[in-house]
Amino acid sequence: MFRGPTPVVTNILIINIIVFLLQLIFSEVEPYLILEKVNWVIKRDPDLMKTLPEFNFIQWLTYAFMHGGFLHILFNSIALYGLGSMVEMTIGSRRFIEFYLICAIGAGIVTSIFDPNPYPVLGASAAIAGVAIAFAVLYPNNELILFPIPIPIRAKYLIWGSFVISFVLGVVLPLINSGYGDGISHFGHFAGMLVAAIYVAYFRYLKR
Repeated sequence: MFRGPTPVVTNILIINIIVFLLQLIFSEVEPYLILEKVNWVIKRDPDLMKTLPEFNFIQWLTYAFMHGGFLHILFNSIALYGLGSMVEMTIGSRRFIEFYLICAIGAGIVTSIFDPNPYPVLGASAAIAGVAIAFAVLYPNNELILFPIPIPIRAKYLIWGSFVISFVLGVVLPLINSGYGDGISHFGHFAGMLVAAIYVAYFRYLKR
C-alpha cells in the first residue's frame, strides 16, 4: 500500500526545490548547469557556440535537478511523488537511486548527441519519464489520471502510449520540420524512457 514519499524520492524532491530556489535567487548559476546541445551547435551553427556557456560533462547530471519555472517543477514533483515512491518501495532505495541516476545521465547523453532540437534542456522530466516506464512494468494495470483529463487509464496504456507520442513529437516531427518546437523537450522524455526500457530489459534478461 502506498504510504507517502519514500527516502530517495523525498531527498530528490528536496534537492530539486533547493536548486530551484537558488535559480530564483542567483539567476547567473543557470548557464553553468543547463545541458546544451553541443553536438548540434558544432555540426550546424558553429557561430552559435559563442553565445553558449562552456560545456562540462557534469551537465549530463546537473541538468536533471533544474527547472524552467514553477509549473515545471510542480508537475515533475507530483509525478515523482506518485510514481517514484511506489517504484522505490518495490525495488528498494539503493536500486532506485541507481536507476534514477542512470535514466538522468543516460537521457542527458542521448539528448545532447541525437536531439535535432537546438534548444537547451533542463529538468527532472527525462529521469521521471524513465521512472514511469518502471512503474508501467511493475504496475501495468494500475489506473492513472493524466491531468487535466479526469479519466482513469491503465498505466501500461498511458505510459507506453506516452513513449510513442514522445518519439513522434521529439524525433519524427523535428526531422520532418526543422523549425518544429513547442518549448518542451519531447526528445528528452523519449530518451529517458528509452534508457529505462533498456535497463529493465537488461535486468529481466539477467534474471531469466
